[in-house]
Amino acid sequence: MSIHLDAKVEPEPLQEQIETMYLDRGVVRAGEPFRVSVRLRQEYGGIHYETFNVEVPRSWAGGEVELFALSAIDATRLAEEIEGRPRPNSLKQIARYLNKHRGDGHVYFMAVRRGASLSTEVDTHAFLPPSAVAIFGGGSPYANGRLRGLALEERRRRPGVVVGGARLQLKVEQPL
Repeated sequence: MSIHLDAKVEPEPLQEQIETMYLDRGVVRAGEPFRVSVRLRQEYGGIHYETFNVEVPRSWAGGEVELFALSAIDATRLAEEIEGRPRPNSLKQIARYLNKHRGDGHVYFMAVRRGASLSTEVDTHAFLPPSAVAIFGGGSPYANGRLRGLALEERRRRPGVVVGGARLQLKVEQPL
């Protein structure tokens, strides 16, 4: 009689907590790039920084932008708060919504700013002229006007589960 055993040893899943975010400068101007570093603390004490390079659109000049570094679940909550909950009315729309799923194991960097937006079924059209929101959203029971929009979203893959989040308020100066 014999016993055959195959074994595979894997490290414990890694968990990282988003602690804070840092800007690479004190003044951010429209049309110029800047960097945001997100500090992640690993479950057993290690520190990692994830850096995002952002080119500031000229349309942000003179306005305030909220910057977020978030886990997948918190990024989904923020997006639903801003864009509204999806209301698909076909299988095609359900598939489109599921393809936008934010998965664990990423740090999500998001920028939110004021501006007229329109949410319909599973799509959001951010930063439209208010007249377009009134025209396109006025007759649809599935359309909702919004006062804030998601201006930017990027993600970075991490080796485990990311939890928590951080927020910064950014005032964007006019270009020189």
